[in-house]
Order: sequence, then C-alpha cells, then structure tokens
Amino acid sequence: MRPIRSLLFAPANRPELVGKFPRYPADAFAIDLEDAVPEAEKDDARRALPAIVASLREQKLNAQLFIRTNASRSRHAEADLAAALEMSVDGIMMPKLESVSELKKFAAQIDRSGHDVQLVGVIETARGVLNVETLAAVPHSHLTALAFGAEDFMTDLGGQRTPEGLEVLYARSRVVLAGRAAGLGGPLVVVAGAVHRG
Repeated sequence: MRPIRSLLFAPANRPELVGKFPRYPADAFAIDLEDAVPEAEKDDARRALPAIVASLREQKLNAQLFIRTNASRSRHAEADLAAALEMSVDGIMMPKLESVSELKKFAAQIDRSGHDVQLVGVIETARGVLNVETLAAVPHSHLTALAFGAEDFMTDLGGQRTPEGLEVLYARSRVVLAGRAAGLGGPLVVVAGAVHRG
C-alpha cells in the first residue's frame, strides 16, 4: 500500500464535488456511500458510481481511489461492496469495523468477486478498539491497513472532541500499534477532509 498522508472524502450523491478530486494533490481520495449520503439517496448514489469513477479515470487521477461502503451491519453494505468491486478502484474502506465476522463477510465477498483490492478497516467504536488486535491478525482477510475515526468514536462514547485530542489518544494509539504489530501497511492515521464548493 502506498503511503497515505492526506485523504479527501466527497459524498457519492454529489458528483460535482467528487469531480473536483483531480484538482487536489492528496495521496488518496474516497467516494463516500456512508455517513455523508442521506439514507433516501444511498441507492441512487450507488448507481451513480460507475459513471463517476469512469470520469475520474478518464481525467488520469494519479492518486489512490477508494470507495467507503456502508458498515457491514447496514442493509446497503453487500450492494455497496458489489458495486465497488465492479469498478476501477484501488480499495475499499470498511467503516465501523467491530468484529471478525464482519471482516470475514467482506473478505468472502471480495474472494467471490475474483478482484484483489486493498481493504482498509476503519475503527470507530469502543467495540472496534477493544477487538482491534484480533481484527488486525485475521488471516486471508484482504485487510491492508487500519484507520481510526475519531469523530464517530467519540459519538459512540457519548463524548465530545477537544482541541488537545487527549480523549482519543489511547484508542488511536491502540489502532496504530495493532496495525504495526500485524504487519499491515500503514496504519492509516490521517487527517481526513472533505471536498467543498469553490
């Protein structure tokens, strides 16, 4: 996995924002099907993906391109992953990863597709943090890196972020150590942003 120092997200239901990816010098971009897309628009956003990805590839996007699916527990997850695996993307971001069974479910679907893509597990809940060492060590899971989602983690805890960020230091450090100990590329602990108007 190539180093990722900057990662920009844009929602799949906003093709005018995704279309701005080539303007930015980020290491990687993620088309988001999860939190940034309202529930009522998720199916349409997924159907729009092929044209969006094809347009980005025509523009010779040099950075790595990921699709962030909905979480494994979502009714959208299987369809999201199936759609992503039909496209020319570098990897999948699996949000709110908590359990081995969820990881194996994604891995099995990737195996059936015959595609070899990177899988980034995003740890965003207390349960995910508590299980992260086990998750990082699952064999044949396609997992290439871990990422930590601080905002959703604090939402799960019912707390709030502070400028110092000490409230997420333990969890973030545990994700980093688990990924490194398991020999994963990364771990992917980045400052993630969104593409805006303008």
